Amino acid sequence: MVTRVYETRIAAPVEALRDFHESVEALVKLTPPGTKVEIIGEDVAVREGALHVLRIRQGPLTTVWKARLSEVTENGFVDTMEAGPAKY
Repeated sequence: MVTRVYETRIAAPVEALRDFHESVEALVKLTPPGTKVEIIGEDVAVREGALHVLRIRQGPLTTVWKARLSEVTENGFVDTMEAGPAKY
């Protein structure tokens, strides 16, 4: 399995970043223009083991993306794609 790790440094308090990423609004603000993301799963909490299910539409293409959360701490979390558009 290929593992990709991305890191970004942001000049903001950790608490503000955590609050942002735990909100549904973050998904809207982080989605590129021309892409529509819809939450179709009922589990939207940021907690260990949560499964987030999204429908992503970009032009005529639609895919379902399933991401499992792990390593949830006060400073972040890991989301692992269980199903989606990329090979894993």
